[in-house]
Amino acid sequence: MSKWFVKLRLSKTPKLRIFLFPHAGAGPSIFRNWEQNFSSDTDLLAVHLPGRETRFNEKPINCLDTIVKHLTIEILPYCDRPCIFVGHSNGALIAFALAQELARQKSFRLLHMVVSAKNSPNDPYERKKPFEMSDDEFLMDLKQTSSIPAEILSDKEAMELFLPVLRADYSVGLDCKHSKFYKLRCDASLFWGAQDEGVPLASMLGWQNLFEGHVETYEFAGDHFFILTEKERFVSKLSEILENY
Repeated sequence: MSKWFVKLRLSKTPKLRIFLFPHAGAGPSIFRNWEQNFSSDTDLLAVHLPGRETRFNEKPINCLDTIVKHLTIEILPYCDRPCIFVGHSNGALIAFALAQELARQKSFRLLHMVVSAKNSPNDPYERKKPFEMSDDEFLMDLKQTSSIPAEILSDKEAMELFLPVLRADYSVGLDCKHSKFYKLRCDASLFWGAQDEGVPLASMLGWQNLFEGHVETYEFAGDHFFILTEKERFVSKLSEILENY
């Protein structure tokens, strides 16, 4: 099994595979036990990037293209079944960029993508790069954008350990070169948090122009981390989407 994925479930005869992409600073453990909510013929794999959880001693990657390059190689053995990508925040951007790279592979069939809590790449917002900010400035920016759970930001010891990962992930999240994105040939669902000040609905709706298939938008209660606070509804809505396949 590739170290770039955590196997939540792999069955002998899966109908399809769901790939889960965590938010900035997070690892595959945020999806623990999700497989219990889906039928036994549905495989679930969670993306595991360097610098977190059991890959803590590895240097985090701060370039979207580099992450996609690695994942393209590592995911191919698992693309022999139709796929669904689910990405939250930074994970949505990585999932989208990876899907575009894989679209050229004849063995890859993406049925559906769930884009959760991520500004559209077409949103022309400008933000400082992490290397331009001191640690204090960087932490203040994270607090203002609510892009990291408050309990982590308030834990000084945790922040000392996670700061390199967060800086790398933050750089990846800003790595949106508009010209390299084109429409994906699949349906999509846009998950949006009603109290997510960092990702306004107008920006989420920009994703509609990046899919050729049917796109629906679902509103969740909570802020940027409704994937945690609204977990049951998040998983329930994902289960409803799967019923179409």
